[in-house]
Formats: sequence, structure tokens, C-alpha cells
Amino acid sequence: MLSLIVFQSRGQLTYQSNLQPEFLHMRQIDAGALVNLGELHSTHLIFTDEDEPNGISYLRTFLNRDGLANFNSDGWLTTQLYNGIGGTGTFNLSGGTGTGLIFSAGPDTGNPTRGYVSVYDNGTARTNMYVNFNGAGLVETRGANGSINTGLSSPSSLPNNGYMYCIDGSGFIQVGMIVNADGTGEVFGNTKSFRMAHPEQPGKEIWYASLEGPEAAAYERGSANLQYGETFIPFSDHFQLVVNPETMTVILTPHSADTYGLAVIEKTAKGIRVKELKGGRGNFGFDWEVKGVRKGYEDFRIIRDASEVLPAGYRPPSTLQKEQPASQDQTNSEVPADSGQIFQLGQNRPNPARDHTVIPYSIPATSQSAEIRIFDTGGKLIQQYKLTPADAGTLEISNEAFSSGMYTYSLVVDGDLKASRQMVIAR
Repeated sequence: MLSLIVFQSRGQLTYQSNLQPEFLHMRQIDAGALVNLGELHSTHLIFTDEDEPNGISYLRTFLNRDGLANFNSDGWLTTQLYNGIGGTGTFNLSGGTGTGLIFSAGPDTGNPTRGYVSVYDNGTARTNMYVNFNGAGLVETRGANGSINTGLSSPSSLPNNGYMYCIDGSGFIQVGMIVNADGTGEVFGNTKSFRMAHPEQPGKEIWYASLEGPEAAAYERGSANLQYGETFIPFSDHFQLVVNPETMTVILTPHSADTYGLAVIEKTAKGIRVKELKGGRGNFGFDWEVKGVRKGYEDFRIIRDASEVLPAGYRPPSTLQKEQPASQDQTNSEVPADSGQIFQLGQNRPNPARDHTVIPYSIPATSQSAEIRIFDTGGKLIQQYKLTPADAGTLEISNEAFSSGMYTYSLVVDGDLKASRQMVIAR
């Protein structure tokens, strides 16, 4: 063994290194108390903070050929940079109190050549951004129940067209803006409304819903006067440009009760001619309204396949199901089940672990099977452990079967992946 000791009197620091065949051991001493410890092995580098009087060691940095992990002064994992699925770079940030991930960027679990970025709340993904299975980008946000509530994507079969949509708490799309197959932009929802501040009641608003119909139509209306029982009403220039004259219908309402009525005797693209019935030659006013289908929208489709407004990657709660690619939501630490039950996977302690570590979990008693699976950074399954469903269970693992490095452990219940976390083995 070769020892190297360096003294620095002004800073009262002492560095002591022991060079052994297996590793380089480094100590930083401040005023005679052990402050910092480093070990350089052939396969990895470890830095720890030591509380020698109390016999406590806190890992601060772990580095090997697969990646880097940093820990705060309380021993919680905060930063990871490593080669993930398919050898693709992955970057994770975690909360400083063991609450799980707050940010991750790496490959999609279903396709390591495509990126996936997530923002978390206490380890549960709330915003995801990734490249979908059809090659289009997708951004989604999730509510407190873990379900998607908004999305920015493309229609499932039209990856080059845009689509924005909002989803209710039951998983149904209720409003959206979409560019359909013929290039037409459409807005849809249960109602389409305008809103304005109430002019007489502060804090209140007035909402009007749009009048709906089975066609893409436009209208023009106004008032006119008969001259000796007849008149011509010209359309505005913009109405002439918008409406197909062959589709027009007209409503007339006379202002006089002393008449047999009014008739439209001529309809043209320029306007309409109105005449009093039975040869009347009255001079009175009347109201008129003309409706017509917009030019180019004569073939508006009323009945459509629901799949036309199915976003790429979206699974509606109905019989219409589309393939959904795997996502990095596997990093969730708490996933609500359809029944309202909660599956929890806690952070292992200690982390990093040397000889053993304990993983807390919570699984509803109604579960048929449950296990924890441990994977290396390349996605290879290393170990799996059967679990007993429990509201507050723990799994103690001996680390003899693991080499030093970073691992992912996942909770699988009834064959479904519920949550995943990362841990570090430092032996």
C-alpha cells in the first residue's frame, strides 16, 4: 500500500490517499474531523460525506461507465445522467426530499430512437412531450387523476395535420380544433358560445350559444319598403362572395296587416325581388332574411366515423381503440387504478445501497398478483420478487447479486406496469 499525505496549514485541510491494487482511497480532513471520502475503483468512482463520530455515511456522487448520479446532503437522489434504453442518453431530476421525479428527458420506452420529455408532480407525470407512433410530435397534460386532459397532436391517420383537444375527467374528448383530411379547419364541441361581461352586474357574464344546423351556412337580413307593391333588395358584396345562390331560402315578414302577403318572385346572386300578393300595390315596410350554404361547403358531412377525430396515441373509453405506444409514465410513483384504488411504489432506503436496501409499496388487497422487477440501465431484467398485496408493505433486498451501478425497479400488478423508480448500488 502506498500512502500520500498533504497538509495545508492555512485552510487546516489534510488530504490522505491510500493507493491499493483494487482502488484509490481519498480522504479530506478538516481540523481533525473526517469530512469527505472518495473511492476510485476500476469500474466506478464514489464520493461520500462522512459523519465519523455517529458512524453515518452519505453518498454524494456515483460515477461509472453507464452514468452519473448525484445526491443531496440528506442522501436523496437528485440528478441522474446515464445511458438508458437502447444505449440512449437519459437525464432525470428528482425532488430533494424523496418525493420522486420532477423532470426527465430520454428515449421513448417503445422506440429508443425517439425522444420523450416529462414534467412531474411528486413523481407523477403531469406533462409529457414526445414523438408519437405516427412520427408526429405530441404534447399532453394530465389532471390530478392521472388522465390526459389536454393534447396538442395530430389526427391518428393524418400525421401532418394539426389537432388540439380537451378531454373530460372520464376520458372523452369534448372540444377540439382539427385540420381534417381535405385540409379544412374545424372547431367542434358540445356548444360553441360567445361570452361578455355583464354590463349591469359586476362579476357576472353573459353567455350565448351558437345556433346549430346540419349545414355550413351563412345569412344576411334587414328591412325594406315596398314601392307600389314591389321592390328589389340587393345583397352586400361580401354575402355575394360567400353564399351559393342556388341554395338560398328567404323569410319575409310584412309590417302591415292590410295585405294578402308577400312573395319572392326572383332570386339571383345579386339579390331578391319581392312583390305583394294578388296585385297589391301597397307602400309599407317588411323584414327579410336570406340563408344559404357557403360556397365550397355544399357537401358538408353530417354523419362521420368517430375515428376521424381520434388523436394519435389516444385511447378513448369506448369500443374505438387505437394502438397507444409505450410511454415514460412508467416512472410514476403513484398511479390511480380504474377502480379508484391507489398503487404506490416508494423510494428505496438507503439509496445508494451497499449491502441491502428496503423498498416500500402499497398494493390493493384485491390484486391477484404483484411483483417488483429490477432492470439495469440497458433495460435488461436482473431480478424479480413476488409481493404480497398490502396497504403498507416492504421488500428487503440483499445487494449481493448486484454490481455497483444504477438500476430501475418497477411495480407490476396483475401483469400491468404501475410505477418505476431508480436506485443506485454502491458496493
